[in-house]
Amino acid sequence: MRRIVLAGMVVVGLLGHSGSLSAQVAEVSPGARIRFRAPPVVATRVTGTVLERRADTVLVAPEKGAPFTVPISALTTLDVSKGKSRAEGAKVGAIWSAGFYALYALAIASSGDSCDGKTTCATTNDPTAGELIGFTAAGSLVGAGIGAIIGREKWERVPLVGRSSAAAR
Repeated sequence: MRRIVLAGMVVVGLLGHSGSLSAQVAEVSPGARIRFRAPPVVATRVTGTVLERRADTVLVAPEKGAPFTVPISALTTLDVSKGKSRAEGAKVGAIWSAGFYALYALAIASSGDSCDGKTTCATTNDPTAGELIGFTAAGSLVGAGIGAIIGREKWERVPLVGRSSAAAR
């Protein structure tokens, strides 16, 4: 009896995994913002809005250009937008800005003294390490604020089951 139940569970499990690719991208509905790669249809990654969803195709309006139809079987990667995230924008803004300000601080520090070769100088404007770190940290905060205002789009990968991992890249 146990073998029959176990065999039945295996069959149900196999049938559950043999569903079509169309069923696996069910969350792609009209109005959804998606980005995808479909090499047989288009050479680059495309970001656009779903206009219409059929059983085996998706009509997409790209950010630039005319709408076109993509067969679901041609998709190699598919991401669905989950909207803009202010926290993600702040993080990216802080990282970029900190990098820029750190390079700028290094340029200031390596520029030499401000005495222009004079033997005596009334003041020295050489920044200390603490001042350079503070300058970079302040720049990072500015970048975080700007990034939080702008935000950054969050994407969720839609698994395309039934494809090898090499094909999904």
